[in-house]
Amino acid sequence: MKFRIALILFAALALSACNFSLAEDITPPPNYVSPTPQPDLGILYPEEPPSPERGAEFFAGSCAPCHGEDGLGNGPMAASMPVAVPAIGLRDISGQAAPTDWFRTITLGNLERGMPPFSAHSSQERWDVLAYVYTLSTTPEELQRGADLYAANCSECHGPDGSANPAADFTDLEYMFHATDLSLYRGIAEGKGQMEPFAGEMSEEDIWAATAYIRSLSFDMTVLEPTPTATPEPSLTPDAAASATPEGTPSAETGVVETPVPVVAVTGSVTNASGTPLDEGLVANLVLYNTTDGQVFDSLAADVTSAGAFSFSDVYVDAQTAYWVSVDYQGVSYYSDFANYDGTTLAFDLPVTVYDSTSDWLTLRFDLVHIALEFSAGEMQVSELYVISNPGTQTVLIETDGTSLPFVELPEGVTELTGLSPDSRGASFLPATGGIALPPLADAQYGVVASFSVPYDRRFEFNQNFPMPVSSVSLFVLEGVRIKTDQLGDSGTQDFSGTVYHLYEAVDLPAGLLAFTVSGTPGGAGATSLDQRTWLIIVVGVLGVAFVGLGIFLFLRDRSQAKKEELEDELGEEAEEDALGSDPEAITDAIIALDEQLKNGEISKEAYKKRRAELKARLKELL
Repeated sequence: MKFRIALILFAALALSACNFSLAEDITPPPNYVSPTPQPDLGILYPEEPPSPERGAEFFAGSCAPCHGEDGLGNGPMAASMPVAVPAIGLRDISGQAAPTDWFRTITLGNLERGMPPFSAHSSQERWDVLAYVYTLSTTPEELQRGADLYAANCSECHGPDGSANPAADFTDLEYMFHATDLSLYRGIAEGKGQMEPFAGEMSEEDIWAATAYIRSLSFDMTVLEPTPTATPEPSLTPDAAASATPEGTPSAETGVVETPVPVVAVTGSVTNASGTPLDEGLVANLVLYNTTDGQVFDSLAADVTSAGAFSFSDVYVDAQTAYWVSVDYQGVSYYSDFANYDGTTLAFDLPVTVYDSTSDWLTLRFDLVHIALEFSAGEMQVSELYVISNPGTQTVLIETDGTSLPFVELPEGVTELTGLSPDSRGASFLPATGGIALPPLADAQYGVVASFSVPYDRRFEFNQNFPMPVSSVSLFVLEGVRIKTDQLGDSGTQDFSGTVYHLYEAVDLPAGLLAFTVSGTPGGAGATSLDQRTWLIIVVGVLGVAFVGLGIFLFLRDRSQAKKEELEDELGEEAEEDALGSDPEAITDAIIALDEQLKNGEISKEAYKKRRAELKARLKELL
């Protein structure tokens, strides 16, 4: 179960709360352009320690409506958002991001995921609310426990307030706000410099308590006195705007000539990319979204003509309003791009592309399947990442109640999934009648993480059916666990940060049963018991080929094209090997590009296997 969480976190920092939410993960195409220049972010750390208590009021008014009071993505407006709202109150999410990264998001927003910019607030206010967000994943009891552990184990070197060690000054705001909680955790657990590791002396819970307390040393934890709140002046609302008097018409009450509020026209067309005529009776829905409040405040409907056209006139507009159009077609909801009023444009064209639908999910393709095994007393936990593409011309409809998917079949002896989550770093699933939909996208993949547990007494016969062929399969386990199989090749062992693991791989696995025998338990020279963070490190360092490839698919795709000339002639040229040198990162990038080329049919399987084995051997030597 721990590793399932780690998989999800690395692949998607912006996941929703832990509930399965495939049907809600709807992302309009990302072409939103801000009507005003992006603000200067200035120095990316606060000038003075931010106050979580001051930030709490900001959070309650501007963030909680979507993110929820506890930051779990369960606010009252979450259901009306175009995407699933990330659960920023979970440590497993907040711990992965440096505060400076989230400060950028708070300042600039992320309209692709419905996040408005908050640049109108002062820099200190933005740092304050960021500090408050980090307190959502801890408790007063945990902070007190962390303070006690710090006093007993850390204060002698770092000082009572954390400022005594220049190499790790916990009151240095630049240092602390560029550090993730995960990096602080690892520094305590694994040691750093002259500091001895505490992993053998402190439990995982204690190390996280100490981490939470150390983070608080960079905050102003002073309890503030309540201050009176001024009554806000009334402002013009969309309803009030609609009733504004025309230009040149005196108000009946004041006799003052009032200027009319501008309105815009929105037009567009619906195109069936499957190449067949559109169905009749379609309706286009125009959504009006306030980028300051982060809320949908209105929607309009218009009939789609037989030629696919639609139009909306006299639509309310201001600089804080964004628009998109949705069309329900053959059981699937499709979306246009975003548009935002720039102060001058009074007409927008928002076309919507739809596809014919099919329920034949066997037309999908498994690009990657990664399987990880973890062990505890009497139990084996299995986590699987599926990377899926739709190479056809129709949207694939998948019926699901949120607890299962037809293409995720359980191994023999397993009765139910313990976890099933979408990977938000991949393409977004669209909502569909009775489930979810996967449109055919040439430049994107979909991701699903599934997990389950089986009883384990030093041996298990793993037999799982894959209903579709799999382009690439990887299995990794701790050293000491033995795998016997005729279907997966032994890629040997590697040592990563003191942890030894074993990797097994196969390419072009046909549809049908994947069978292997698991025996033994983690142990032996160099092996350790893995906690969630260690698993995460291994995933990043070892299986980055898959997970990084999913998270930055377009980047890798472009990079693969750029390296095509270098890697042609079956990637055997000496110049390429010399260019890689002894740089592990460069060799890892070459492996990533190589996998992309195999997937895109740009290299033969024989050349792929030969070159990949050479690169892995070189990487193993360097590590």
